[in-house]
Amino acid sequence: MLKKIRLALLSVFICLCLFPIQSYALENNEFNYIIYDNEVVIISYIGNKQDVIIPETIDGLKVTSISQEFMAENYATLHSLYIPKTIEKVHKGWYDAYFLDLNVEEFIVDMNNKIFDCYDGAIYTKNYQTLLKIPDKKSIQIHENVNKFQPGCFDYTKIESITIPKNVQSFRSNYESGLFEGCDYIKK
Repeated sequence: MLKKIRLALLSVFICLCLFPIQSYALENNEFNYIIYDNEVVIISYIGNKQDVIIPETIDGLKVTSISQEFMAENYATLHSLYIPKTIEKVHKGWYDAYFLDLNVEEFIVDMNNKIFDCYDGAIYTKNYQTLLKIPDKKSIQIHENVNKFQPGCFDYTKIESITIPKNVQSFRSNYESGLFEGCDYIKK
């Protein structure tokens, strides 16, 4: 009940503050979402599957965004989250969260997505320049093209081991700045 009240308040807040152009909250069997300027922004997953596929369209409208506060109401961790080619951005929300403050065991990005990419289950910006979020698993290999780590990309995961290519220099400077907040399992 508390989750539904929180979601309703979040949807209203987003509608009023972030999307002043004709937006309103809706839901179908799987997602809570808002329509903003004739495009869909996914707010949360309310279905009963742990392998979540974000659709390219809902009710004939293109799904272009995911809310930064995206959550799966029925699960603490999802097995997988599929991001289609139509997703162009993650909307910043009402609190200072990081990229998709959600535990997912594997991110899967459509190969035709022009903004995001995935490698070893983690989600990156296209061409692997910025690591956005790692999956909630014990070990990960960082892509060799990474030159930036999104704040919070490792937060509150089960990560124990990270394989970092030798050419990735920015990792060392980020380590001491709290890059691993809530990572209780990491072996130093």
